[in-house]
Amino acid sequence: AKGIMTSIAETGYRLMVQLASTVRLDTLSDYAGIIYYPEDVNHSIDFLFYCDHHHIPLVLLDKSLDLFQFPSVVADNKGGACQLTQHLIEQGCDQISFVATGSFGEVSSVRDRYLGYLAAMAESSLKSHYFPKTETETTDAYLDRLVKTLSETTATKRGLVVENDWLAIQLIQKITQVGLSIPDQVAIVGFDNSQASRLLSPKLSTAAQDFYQMGQEAAKVLLQIIHEPDQAVVSCQLPVQVFIRESSH
Repeated sequence: AKGIMTSIAETGYRLMVQLASTVRLDTLSDYAGIIYYPEDVNHSIDFLFYCDHHHIPLVLLDKSLDLFQFPSVVADNKGGACQLTQHLIEQGCDQISFVATGSFGEVSSVRDRYLGYLAAMAESSLKSHYFPKTETETTDAYLDRLVKTLSETTATKRGLVVENDWLAIQLIQKITQVGLSIPDQVAIVGFDNSQASRLLSPKLSTAAQDFYQMGQEAAKVLLQIIHEPDQAVVSCQLPVQVFIRESSH
């Protein structure tokens, strides 16, 4: 929100931060414009359709959606994941898997990270491998199954590109519990550069998104839509910063 505030400070507009689930659709026309973070695409469709149908200015933050023509401000998830995967290749991993619990079709950020992983793997001699979660599995059961697979693998060194820090941290805890060495036997990278990634032991290699700048850019794009509705608006992609730490190096 700080980045958004910076961009609208001198415009006369007031920022309201609300959960989409608490906002009645018939009140959306009261807003000059909306910056929307779609946590769950399935539960966002009604909201987005209403804004599209009623021509309410809207910018998507952190995720893009093919269902509508709204502009988006996103991080370079593909580029960040590609760099992290290349790092694991350089560390001598002889098998590297992509680990994710979410649906690629629903979450564009995870899909783009997977594409970055695939791009790096395509430039190597290694085969790509996605470790999928079944529909009936809990996240805990999924991670237990993955750790069991890691324990039984014949690979000298396994690399894991994990969809986000939250999942990577849980995985590190489970891998440590079964006695596998990080990063000597299993090298792990996450995504998001959460505070916990820096407090963990071993510290987690990850990529950071500049949420302050994303907020600034989203507000600028929204103001352009409001003040120049007939002008074409281009979506914005911002670079990420990769941090290599103890979990992979």
